[in-house]
Amino acid sequence: FDPSHSSKMLRQTTCMLRVQRCGVVQITASRLDEFVRAEISLLARQSSRPLRPKTLHEMVHLPGSQVGQLVHEELPVRFARRIKQIERIKAWQSIPELVSLHAMHTRSFSEVRMADPSDLEGYPQAIFKIRHRHKTIGPLFAEALRRVSFEALRLRQLQPGELAEDESQPDHESVELWAETFLQSR
Repeated sequence: FDPSHSSKMLRQTTCMLRVQRCGVVQITASRLDEFVRAEISLLARQSSRPLRPKTLHEMVHLPGSQVGQLVHEELPVRFARRIKQIERIKAWQSIPELVSLHAMHTRSFSEVRMADPSDLEGYPQAIFKIRHRHKTIGPLFAEALRRVSFEALRLRQLQPGELAEDESQPDHESVELWAETFLQSR
């Protein structure tokens, strides 16, 4: 399975997956999408599994196969947590930047999960492609945060610093906490 073609495969009616010891299994694109969404939910809920931050120095001194395995274990969890963070925003689908961030992370999650970390040629290419795609996260997230903050104030009909009577609406602090949590999963 070539991860560079995963977006094409998702649009097709069937998809081929490499399965250890079983060879190749054919499933529909909609079933693959269900598996991906289920795995995103599962990995995002594993709050007992702390993220393992690594320094550049530590990464440089790991053998290539270990780097691939570490990336394969860590990236999906980080992507899943970010996807679920976006979904926590009420009406996130109405904010174009959040829709773009959600789609970007979902696509990257799928690609990294379907890539083979033992493929020392193809796996780095898949990761490079994901890194290239994610270069736009900074500006997209900044604009999304601006819109979420504005929307939170509008919904509460408050000026910055005013107290709210309806605590069910997000306030400035909850938006900041949401942004901090999103950014911690880098």
